Amino acid sequence: MELTVECNSGLVATQELWDELVIGLQVDDPAAIEGAIRYLEADLWEFRSGYLKGRLLHHLANRQLDEHQRRRLRPVLLRYCDVGARFEFAKACRLARRVPIPGLRDGLIKGLHGGIAATDVRCLRMLFAMKHPRLTERDRAQARRALVQWAGQVRSNGWDARWVAPTTKRLWPIDPVGHLTVIAGSGDETERRGARLLLRAVRRSERQSSRHGNSAMPSQSPPPTTG
Repeated sequence: MELTVECNSGLVATQELWDELVIGLQVDDPAAIEGAIRYLEADLWEFRSGYLKGRLLHHLANRQLDEHQRRRLRPVLLRYCDVGARFEFAKACRLARRVPIPGLRDGLIKGLHGGIAATDVRCLRMLFAMKHPRLTERDRAQARRALVQWAGQVRSNGWDARWVAPTTKRLWPIDPVGHLTVIAGSGDETERRGARLLLRAVRRSERQSSRHGNSAMPSQSPPPTTG
């Protein structure tokens, strides 16, 4: 199959383009793989473009890419950490986990220390999505600071316990509640608010785990009575 639509600044995520790229990726068409990477590199902001990027990231994660193609995806994935919250960010993290991208880890570590809490946290999330993030103690300390700062700034409806709680537990693997309780007594209002939100996420996660654990236990019959 030869792509009939060029990836340029005037490109709109039409049904024709969707079919050519997504269906082409599903059958391992080299032209579709090239077109998908070019579309992600262009990072167009058009109607339905976020949905299309998400599908392209999803299918590229299942394809055999050569080293040059994988290197081209490095700035694509790093940009997802820089540009703000996006619909397809989870798909970008999935690709980072499934496909070895040369230089990605080093770029994410650098971004983790960038000093903008929301960007730092997105770098952290992508690092934790990778199979071997290999954080130093300095990196982990920065990640803890960034997560607390981010949590202190985020809107009350702008976070998802499904990733906040596991990330918090990975950064404080021993007694996360105790560590966060100490931070919640900080003199800094942002830190206090952030620690309280993270505590809420961890406790909610523990309650859900407890409920699931109890529901998984087989019911026990009462002991027989003796007459």
